[in-house]
Amino acid sequence: MPDVVTIENSGIVTVIHAVETVTVIYDSTGATIVDDASIVTILENSEIVTVIDGTSTVTTVSVVSANGFAGSVANETTAPEITISTTVSGIIKGDGTAISAATAGTDYVIPSGNITGTAAGLSATLAVASGGTGVITSTGSGAGVHATSPTLVTPILGAATATSVNKLTLTQPATGATLTIANGATLTASATASVSGTNTGDNAVNSLYSSLVSDKTVVLTNGTGISITGTYPNFTINSSITQYADTDARKSLSAGTGISYDDTTGIITNDDPDQTVSLTGGTDISVSGTYPDFTIDFDGSTSYLPLAGGTLTGNIVFDGTSGQYIGKGTFDTARSGNYGISIVCSVGYEFNWQAGWLVTTEQASATPRPLYLDSLAGTTLRAWDSSKSTGTEVDHLGITFADSTVQTTAYTGGGANVLDDLTDVTISSVADGEFLSYSSAVNQWINSDRFDGGNF
Repeated sequence: MPDVVTIENSGIVTVIHAVETVTVIYDSTGATIVDDASIVTILENSEIVTVIDGTSTVTTVSVVSANGFAGSVANETTAPEITISTTVSGIIKGDGTAISAATAGTDYVIPSGNITGTAAGLSATLAVASGGTGVITSTGSGAGVHATSPTLVTPILGAATATSVNKLTLTQPATGATLTIANGATLTASATASVSGTNTGDNAVNSLYSSLVSDKTVVLTNGTGISITGTYPNFTINSSITQYADTDARKSLSAGTGISYDDTTGIITNDDPDQTVSLTGGTDISVSGTYPDFTIDFDGSTSYLPLAGGTLTGNIVFDGTSGQYIGKGTFDTARSGNYGISIVCSVGYEFNWQAGWLVTTEQASATPRPLYLDSLAGTTLRAWDSSKSTGTEVDHLGITFADSTVQTTAYTGGGANVLDDLTDVTISSVADGEFLSYSSAVNQWINSDRFDGGNF
């Protein structure tokens, strides 16, 4: 009867068969091993795996991944080298059967707070947000430097870049520049200063000083014939010198080209008189005559109309951009008006007057359209007797006649078509030769073939 071994858990199983030992790497549960002769047969959940006993050889070895473990085999058909690994990343935990990833806050506590004490052999970077420097190595002493508003004590800066220092705006030059102030010296600017060109030595200092103090207080003192009032920078300077009569005034003048001057007597003489002058006409200006008698006229022949006369050859345009103008009509109605006069609005509607006739058109002056009066806005049409200030007026509601009667609906006809239809006429059995006679008894005109009363 064969030996029977029951496997409860996975792992490495050793089966002793006859006088030899067979080792089976097994990764299943509930299997039954049955040995028969020199063959060990493993029943794995209805699957049969046959392993040859010690008198035979193992042809290959492999590792099955399960329960958080994995592995690899080198030289699996000759001298196998098995490496066990895990498929779990991070912190792991075990439950006696398998391993799995640990959960932060449940299986372990996340470290927090500051690290105190001395850490021997620490080789890492502590973040600035956690109070560190953000670097592994450092120089100098004192507290770590953060990004916003740090206080530095006597720092040594190399090739630094800055836009302002102590509210002093710095403009970075394109390639480089040097500002040197001697030991113990002070550079002070009380106003806007600008130094340009090449300045060296005392000249540079004097030029810079002149620029820095350009807005100094100025004091003016009265002189001969000159009185000054006011304070810097607002002065009033008056002269009490009588021109040409005062010696100082005469000496302040000098001769010029074609002019001689005697500063003792104050006499000015034109040494080159009667120079010929020529004048040339310009736009709308004509010049006639010769020196010294010229006639200058505005001829109005191009851009402008004279106050009287002249011909306008184009339209009167108002702003030059919207298209409104007054000018000669764009069409002729053949009523002897020779195109008449038109007022054109910006979108091309034209209002034209020719020989007493009015015509209005749609845009582009192509299609005639009705003439509208906006009586809702107060504009009406009147046929008026100006001597009596009365007449007929038409608006969108009706017609008002000179006797103040108003017609608001169209006349539809009515009245009598024959004599008998009149309310004061009675006709019966009409015959040839009859006539109408009036009867005051019934207030009616009645037909009759005879006369009653009267003189003939």
